[in-house]
Amino acid sequence: MKAYIKAFLITVIGICTAWVVLFYMTIGSPVSKSRWVDSILELKEQAAFAVTGEKVVFVSGSNIIFGLDSKRLAESWDKPVINFGLHAGLGLAYILERSKRVLGTGDIVILPLEYDFYREDRMISETLIVHVFSSDPGYFHSLPLVDKVRFISKIEFKRLKRGLKASFQDDADKRDKGLDDGGGEGVYRVKSMNAYGDQIDLEPEKISAKEREEVRKLMAYRIADPGLSDYSQAILHDYIDWAEENGICLIFMPPNYMYFDEYNGPVHEQFFLNIKLYLAGNNVRYIGDPYDYMFDQSYYFGTVYHLDSLGVEKRTGQIVKDIGSNPAALCEPY
Repeated sequence: MKAYIKAFLITVIGICTAWVVLFYMTIGSPVSKSRWVDSILELKEQAAFAVTGEKVVFVSGSNIIFGLDSKRLAESWDKPVINFGLHAGLGLAYILERSKRVLGTGDIVILPLEYDFYREDRMISETLIVHVFSSDPGYFHSLPLVDKVRFISKIEFKRLKRGLKASFQDDADKRDKGLDDGGGEGVYRVKSMNAYGDQIDLEPEKISAKEREEVRKLMAYRIADPGLSDYSQAILHDYIDWAEENGICLIFMPPNYMYFDEYNGPVHEQFFLNIKLYLAGNNVRYIGDPYDYMFDQSYYFGTVYHLDSLGVEKRTGQIVKDIGSNPAALCEPY
């Protein structure tokens, strides 16, 4: 019996060791599934680093990738504007942490965070796993041991297989496989992203019938508890403290969000109020009424957060109205 247990333990340890070895062999190897996320992040960082002096940076998920006219905002505010919207699947913690790399003293950060971000748990998504392993191994190495173990345990064998294959390809082979062309298709193309970081070519006639049909099938986001999650509060608190220590102004706003009648109910109203109360308790401004950023279904495609060009114009106008002509005026002591 003891020999059986010993053999079993040796086998388990051997498999775990082989898994970790394979992981470290493949980390940093790009795969096609991550290219759109990787490429838009690279473009947005380049745009931010190209700005000298103070700037306004929008930070959130894809509701701002497909929801801003940053050129109009830059002209209204006479200040450089960068759309640092990333794939929401990367999660609140990663998006906020990554934004720190492009921010400096005197910058203004506007955060129209998706509502899901206020109710996150510690779940590690496939989007985050694939991106970090493909393009940001430094982030993985910076994690505490317990989070490293969680990352490694969640990676799928097919990702290890693809990464291992990619690690043995030269640059020409990767280009042949489409790993360096930015990825994406239809309106989700890196080549259709402007110098500010906005996704463009979103005219209604360019949105496919399939993408329109997807939003017609969606239902209102239902919540039983209007409170913010402990995890989200902890992530936001750390970011707020970091911004204060580095002389960076934070302004929170509502995201654009597809309207449903159910959002007029008491639970959602309390949820929106709780967001404002949490931020006020941390001496951070929240500008705008959530209901002013809820638009008719006809402006959306794909998800409840992606606007066509008409929706972008409508949402950008609301931001100008709420922020005013000088966002720096909102950075005075709260």
